[in-house]
Amino acid sequence: MKTRDDESVPATRARPGRNRCGRTAGRTLGGVILLGLSPLAAAQDHPVETLKTIDVWSAQVSSDSTYLGEGDITLEQPDHLSDLLRDQPGVEVGGTHSTNQRINIRGLDDTDLEVTIDGARQNAFMYHHMGNLLINPDILKSAELRVGRNSVARGGLGGSTAFETKDPDDLLRPGQSAGARVSGSYFTNDERRGSVTGYGRVGGGVDLMGYAYYTDRDNPEDGSGTRNIGNDGEIANGLVKGGWNLTEIDRLELSYDRYRDEGDYTYRPDVGRATNESIPNSDLEYPTEYARDTWSLNYERSPADGTAIDATAYYNDLTLERDETRVGRPVVQGEVANRGARARLRTAADGPFVAHRLTYGVEVFRQEATYSEDGQELTEERSDEYAAYLEDRLAFGDRFALTPGVRYDRYEADSQTTEDTFDAWSAALAGEFAVSDSLMLHASATELFKGPELAETFTNEPGAFLPNEDIKPETGRNDELGARFSREDLLGADSFAAGFTVFRTRIDDRIESERVGGSTRLVNAGTLEIEGYEANVKYTVGSTSLTLTHSAQESEFRDTGEPLDREIGDTYAVTLDHYIRSLDLALNWTSRYVAEEDNVPSGSDPKPSYDVHDVSVQWLPQGRLEGLTVTFGVDNVFDEFYASHASRTGTTMHPVFGQLETTDYEPGRNVKLTAAYRF
Repeated sequence: MKTRDDESVPATRARPGRNRCGRTAGRTLGGVILLGLSPLAAAQDHPVETLKTIDVWSAQVSSDSTYLGEGDITLEQPDHLSDLLRDQPGVEVGGTHSTNQRINIRGLDDTDLEVTIDGARQNAFMYHHMGNLLINPDILKSAELRVGRNSVARGGLGGSTAFETKDPDDLLRPGQSAGARVSGSYFTNDERRGSVTGYGRVGGGVDLMGYAYYTDRDNPEDGSGTRNIGNDGEIANGLVKGGWNLTEIDRLELSYDRYRDEGDYTYRPDVGRATNESIPNSDLEYPTEYARDTWSLNYERSPADGTAIDATAYYNDLTLERDETRVGRPVVQGEVANRGARARLRTAADGPFVAHRLTYGVEVFRQEATYSEDGQELTEERSDEYAAYLEDRLAFGDRFALTPGVRYDRYEADSQTTEDTFDAWSAALAGEFAVSDSLMLHASATELFKGPELAETFTNEPGAFLPNEDIKPETGRNDELGARFSREDLLGADSFAAGFTVFRTRIDDRIESERVGGSTRLVNAGTLEIEGYEANVKYTVGSTSLTLTHSAQESEFRDTGEPLDREIGDTYAVTLDHYIRSLDLALNWTSRYVAEEDNVPSGSDPKPSYDVHDVSVQWLPQGRLEGLTVTFGVDNVFDEFYASHASRTGTTMHPVFGQLETTDYEPGRNVKLTAAYRF
């Protein structure tokens, strides 16, 4: 369920499709818009309802691939990042297992993105059968998506995702000095969870928060009624955060985030039951623990004018351990430790003809990865990154602005692949032109750089990865062109917003892995090109809001014509929100249609299309029951049997086990009920 803060209404969102079918996609989207607007336009004679601020436990999701006004508030009951992010254009989350949350932006996964939690980088390459991110959506305050790299102020080849956890100030009501919240949930597709949170101000500008979360999950059924295997586990997450307002404009914040996912899991949690049952011993379940510990220290200075500063120092440790003694192997463990710091300053200087908004910053980052058996360390790798950048937004009056930027990156690797240093200067230029008060045109070009990442940590036993001293860093460029439109009183709407972005990303010397006998080697696979677009429309009348999005993309290696393995393809989404003030009810319906994807690797079958519908109702009573929230929802209402295009799909020929059916099918219908009380 998405809804909006203050005097606004429930929000909506949607998605893209592929270039070669752009004309058909455009007609389809246009038809959907006309059909969707008809009943809303008929309601324009009804008085506009003004919604008060809704007091909810929620996460604000914003993306630069859409233009919907203020960021949306999600009122889903998420237990996986897919519940939170999948309706954002150009974004998909692959994987169904709790250990396998894979953010995919324009076909590139989290190893090519910059992902942070409270400023701490989460990037790692832990295990190709699991994801690299352990994130609990329940405690998130916000998720800020940068779809495509379009600024020198951020790293990552394909974009970035910045997650921020909740603060005490987010939870305290006006006049409160302390508060608490308890919550419990039951999901019919075999999951139960609960949480408890306490927060308050203790004087001297100091505030504190403690949060504890627990989930017990069994094996869910997919849309065909087949029960999966290897999902039986528990998740425990705890967060302690303290903030100190040093002055009215200076704040210091320290947090510790502890996440544990434990269970009896299969060797390959990213594939379906068919593969796990066809490989000897693969259907066996092994005691597994996937853990994260994150310390983060943040400082922020935010004056009304003058120099603004934000800085972060952090330590993030990711550990995967599996007990394989039942098949005569040791207890194996992979660990990735990220340490880093970053600082960013923003200043303003207004001249007679040009107004400057300068952003400059530095970052240092060290990653250490170790592989151990029975507690004995067998391999160790390390990389060090240094970056500095300067960006200046030059505003020439109220209509036109240019933003040039320059960045320097230095990457030092001491790994199985190479012991070398790579560095590069990269530039960016963006422009905005306001054609009118309603229409804004924008364009940008940003150069890319990424050094060769460390080897896959969890399988990095001696001899598993071969050296390649000729490896080159990945470079390239991301180009974007688009328009944004916003106006009131258009087509009978109280507000109307639309956006469109077309992009092209070129990655030279793309790094891929290849098998050499029983070992793996990282190699440069040539130039990768990704093209596509993202479009969205949002239409609001009174307490009803309709959002439609469409996204499309297509990738190709220039030398071979092969695409990326997990290309998303054409996606359409429709979200309808409505608030019934007299009943204190917020209603949501979200539908996603993903077209068949035939741009697949040679020898693979096309990825089938699917259509998934989710509904939810949230009751937020006022008066004597204020503080109570009851949320009822049904995911996959029609029990669709499908797999995300960003997950493992189709058949593959394994050199040892032969042909395997790997499709990681999504859960079937799931009825969810959550009750929470804040006091």
